[in-house]
Amino acid sequence: MFKNKNVVTSVNKDNNEIKYYPNVRIGKGGYKSVYNLIPESQKDKINNDYLTLNEREELSVNINENKEYNNMVIITPNKKEENNRLVEVLLDEKKKDAFENEFKLQQYFSKKKLAPEVLEIGENSTLTKNIKKRKSDNNGYLYKVFALTYRCEFNMCQHDYKKIQNNLKILFNKISQEGYIYTDIKQGNICQYNLLNKNTKSNDFVFVDFDENFIFKYDGFYEKLPKTFKNIYKYEIISDIMEFMFLIIELFICGSKKLNCKFCNNTKNIINQVQKIIKKYENKEVPMISRENKNTLLMLDGSKIPFMTPLEILNYYLKNYKEKKNNIVLYNSIQKILNSDNSSSISNLNVSNKKTPLDFKITKKLNKTIILKQIDQQKVKSDQIEIKKEHLVIKLVSPKNNGESGVIIIKTM
Repeated sequence: MFKNKNVVTSVNKDNNEIKYYPNVRIGKGGYKSVYNLIPESQKDKINNDYLTLNEREELSVNINENKEYNNMVIITPNKKEENNRLVEVLLDEKKKDAFENEFKLQQYFSKKKLAPEVLEIGENSTLTKNIKKRKSDNNGYLYKVFALTYRCEFNMCQHDYKKIQNNLKILFNKISQEGYIYTDIKQGNICQYNLLNKNTKSNDFVFVDFDENFIFKYDGFYEKLPKTFKNIYKYEIISDIMEFMFLIIELFICGSKKLNCKFCNNTKNIINQVQKIIKKYENKEVPMISRENKNTLLMLDGSKIPFMTPLEILNYYLKNYKEKKNNIVLYNSIQKILNSDNSSSISNLNVSNKKTPLDFKITKKLNKTIILKQIDQQKVKSDQIEIKKEHLVIKLVSPKNNGESGVIIIKTM
């Protein structure tokens, strides 16, 4: 019987096929877990008890012996905790279909080289495998589901942003040119996909996790924009939205988690790009962000939003849970992120009593001269900092002067 070269069977093993089990869970998202593979002949070496042997048997696949199984992963819904123990998650018909649609969409983008390839499972050449388990309470069935895909490296933190900036922008451009916007846009959903071509050192990045709540067509958005936008391609605006979301989320994560990695070590270039995007649209009727209660590009007005707008997602990631639809709250949060990053860099300056490339001016005299080291000791908060052209204005309160306030202006030369 002829078989598609990409088909991986889960039943009726052929002589040239080897059976593989899910081994160690190497990744976990909000809803799904990712496992690498181990040959059946080595199953006695499995020491991870997250899955039972029976569960591994159900999730097993038969792969042609000539294929690189080390480049493949099994993806299945996370288990849930019940009565202090982990149990498998079974999906009803609707959720099963959503799981299948997600990997169909991933396969569509993989053909555009924008996602890892999904391998077909079974003689019916399906992209996902579902195992009918039992009747549900509403007379439907419950299913155990999984998919098999090629893996890629989640190694963005090892890169200097400036060196991969163009590669990321190419990814955002290509997604938007397909008529889609990807909104759950963070490092955890972007990986480097060059495992199938080991002779290259490409920095090509792709998306993973194609939940239809977070990747959808933006039809109707461009038509709602004022005429002043007609000189900007619609895919360019969508690409800018994705880039802006990604950079803001990463700046927040770098700061809040204090990540010590190459991507986070120098955020100056990220801030510059964020400010460049803001400036590009700041004089438009519909800006990227606004301190006023008005329509912004992040609202994606005119599009059919399946779950959350880019505005709501950014507010969620910035922990404005109760104000997800408030663009003024988002504006203030973004300004704090941009300004706090500048303030954190102040403490890293080498300051002494000798001449430095900084010029100090105290606009309201305090009892004690304030120098940069004392600013760091006072732990200046982000809402005390304001950027004005080449000046960094820091509002200070002297604890030894009855709360008398002062301002110090640091001018870069």
